[in-house]
Amino acid sequence: MARNAEKAMTALARFRQAQLEEGKVKERRPFLASECTELPKAEKWRRQIIGEISKKVAQIQNAGLGEFRIRDLNDEINKLLREKGHWEVRIKELGGPDYGLALKCWIMKEKKSQETEVTSTLEQQKICLVLESCLKKNSDEEGSQEKGGDDSQQKFIAHVPVPSQQEIEEALVRRKKMELLQKYASETLQAQSEEARRLLGY
Repeated sequence: MARNAEKAMTALARFRQAQLEEGKVKERRPFLASECTELPKAEKWRRQIIGEISKKVAQIQNAGLGEFRIRDLNDEINKLLREKGHWEVRIKELGGPDYGLALKCWIMKEKKSQETEVTSTLEQQKICLVLESCLKKNSDEEGSQEKGGDDSQQKFIAHVPVPSQQEIEEALVRRKKMELLQKYASETLQAQSEEARRLLGY
């Protein structure tokens, strides 16, 4: 029995050696990024990891997956993101581009866009409040005029431009959209920026 195992091992060893000599065996990614000493190979491994991440992200979006599989995929994605970070550090050490600096710029850009969204949202809310108060004021004044009856011949003069019904509806729709965006989109963006900060170590 041992003789057969020895024969198989030597045959396997010879086969493996022949494949290595021909260059048919795929090179495996080093376990530690610090083991890589060549910049092109480090960039190759980073691209490979990005490809794996994108495949797993596509898989995780499948609605038919169970909760446990989704958690497993999420853990695998997080592990690959950490590994990608290690390779980016190694690439920078080898004299390559600083991929973390593109990411930092992207985070700053996202922060700036969020701030502008918040300010525009606040401005729109102020406009809506002004419109609502004008409408309320107008309806109160009209109600008081109706109570006065025909005896008082006062005419109502609006000192503030009164919006049309269509403008009011558009303002309310905009306000509702902004509330929904604030409720859903900003949480997602905040989660993404938190994840990026965590990955960068901020």
